[in-house]
Amino acid sequence: MALLFWLPDARRVRVERWLRGREEARRLSRADVAVVSFGKSGRTWLRVMISRYYQLMYSIPEGVLLGFENYHRRNPEIPKIFFTHDNYIKDYTDEFDSKASFYGKKVVLLVRNPKDIAVSQYFQWQHRMRPAKKKLNNYPPHGADVPAYDFVMDENVGLPGIIDYLNLWDRESERVQNLLIIRYEDMRKDPGAVLTQVMEFINDTPAKGEAVAGAVEYSSVENMRKLEEKSVFWLAGNRMKPGKKGDPNTYKVRRAKVGGYKDYFDEKETAQIDEYVAKELSAAFGYDGPRRDRRVTVSEGESRAISDGEFQATSSEASGETPLQRPANAPRIACIGWGSLLWDPRSLPMAAPFRDDGPMLPIEFSRVAKDGRVTLVIDPEAAPMQTYWCELTSKTIDEAVSGLGQRERIAPARWSEWVAFARRSLFLQGKTESGGFAVPETRREIQRWLEEQSIDAVVWTALPARRPNGDFGWPTTEELVEHLKGLTGEARLRAEEYIRRTPETIRSVRRACFEKSFGWMQSALPPNTSTPGVEEVRYE
Repeated sequence: MALLFWLPDARRVRVERWLRGREEARRLSRADVAVVSFGKSGRTWLRVMISRYYQLMYSIPEGVLLGFENYHRRNPEIPKIFFTHDNYIKDYTDEFDSKASFYGKKVVLLVRNPKDIAVSQYFQWQHRMRPAKKKLNNYPPHGADVPAYDFVMDENVGLPGIIDYLNLWDRESERVQNLLIIRYEDMRKDPGAVLTQVMEFINDTPAKGEAVAGAVEYSSVENMRKLEEKSVFWLAGNRMKPGKKGDPNTYKVRRAKVGGYKDYFDEKETAQIDEYVAKELSAAFGYDGPRRDRRVTVSEGESRAISDGEFQATSSEASGETPLQRPANAPRIACIGWGSLLWDPRSLPMAAPFRDDGPMLPIEFSRVAKDGRVTLVIDPEAAPMQTYWCELTSKTIDEAVSGLGQRERIAPARWSEWVAFARRSLFLQGKTESGGFAVPETRREIQRWLEEQSIDAVVWTALPARRPNGDFGWPTTEELVEHLKGLTGEARLRAEEYIRRTPETIRSVRRACFEKSFGWMQSALPPNTSTPGVEEVRYE
């Protein structure tokens, strides 16, 4: 296709799409089974599960990802499976309003909520898509500055095109007589059940339970990212490699989150997106209106790079110092806390002790500090927990960010990223809300709380997750338990201290697991709070 360079752009695109369509039509005609999906619908995950199933059943090497005929050549009992996004066949067959090429085929159609597809496509376009691919499929030009909302609503690459794709498959579904439709969301809920259904459909035989279980375990999000980083599936080329290690948005396996599209839009934009999909998308796929159950996700989410910033020190109150007072007529600026900040505020410019009626935020033990402790961070997959807060003496947001940043030992150049803040109105001048944890649900809860408390602005620490091996990303509970089991001496004592001193109100899933595994029950409420009966304990 490189020989087409001399053609005008528009002509070259038409010819290349026709050639690609001819090749896809040829493969489809030879295939026993076609697995079809719009891009970013979870096809790679399904492909790895199917691959692993056959690897376990027929002793196929791990590094060989299921392609068109590669497994069939190794063992004729394995059907020829053609994976396609159905992008180009119509350019060759002129079947723009039908799926005639698929009528006589056994087809697995994988669908996903188009809202999540569109957002995932946005990050694919930003971080992984080659410029030539963008031009070939009428994406915005390489390097263009396109806001997420504009991309998602774009008639060519956003929701309109995705919905047209799904609606056409719905209209043609009765003509594709041997059709199995599966949903990404159902795979997230019960991957074993969906994989069993798929394998029995493909093979026309009962699925093997052990192979299904092994395939599901192998294809977990955390393992998929490890495989991607290690380039296990080397035959897949760059399709199964991160664009940049450590940057979650450049990974093929990015978030794997159901309903995650809402994390990137404000309330008005979300409402417009929901309304459009509810109006335009066929009801056959079960995506009528906004989904309510948005907790059907794995514990692994997107990774975020941070500085370690935690160390042991003596709090001002524990050392007998009186908290500083907020100047008269100054704006009310607060700081939210949930972990060691409560009992070890150090240099934090507190105007009053911590109170126990902070906003309800998703908090979980999802970060391993460099000293070995498993610490609390905001985790979008966690249940909302009661946080604490205190007023600061800071007169401006800049001062508050600086005070919290210094307490956390974060380099000043990183405060805009790793110290988050929000303000109730434009009363406070200074930085634009940026950095830290910007999930809309979290922001909305904090804004609600600011209004309720009549506080002008608030800051909080935005320390993302980190795994025991030092990689930035979301650890599993099993990883954390094994990590804690391996600690000895002072490191183990520090880790135990942190978990025991965490407020009783933070009854997270992992806390319960740690208590069951190690007997590290909550020993005392943190000092430096306004909660009656708090025992003041000094930790050097």
